Amino acid sequence: MKLAPLLAKLILGAYGGHEAAKTPHMMMRMIKESQHQRTEQGSINNNHKKKKKKEEEEEEVSQKNKKKINKNNKKKKINKVKKNNNKKKNWERKKEKTKNNINFKEQQ
Repeated sequence: MKLAPLLAKLILGAYGGHEAAKTPHMMMRMIKESQHQRTEQGSINNNHKKKKKKEEEEEEVSQKNKKKINKNNKKKKINKVKKNNNKKKNWERKKEKTKNNINFKEQQ
C-alpha cells in the first residue's frame, strides 16, 4: 500500500468531488518530481566529485611521469657528455698513432 496518496489526503483535508480525486495524483507527481530532482542533483554532485578525483589522480601521475622524464633526460645528457669525451679521447689517440706512424716511416 502506498503512503503518499493517504498522506496527501490527510494533509490536504477532505475536498469534495473532482478535487479529491485529483489531489493525490498531483501530490504523487510532485513527490516523484522532487525525488527525480534530488537524484539528478546527487548524480551531478557525484559526477563532479569523480571528475575532481580523476583530475587529481592524473595530476599525480603526470608529476611522477615528469620526474621520471627529468631523471631520464639527465641520464641521457650525462651519457652524451661521456660519449663525446670518449670520442675526443679516441680521436686524440688516433691522431697520436698517425703521428707516430708518420714519424716511424720518416725514420726508416
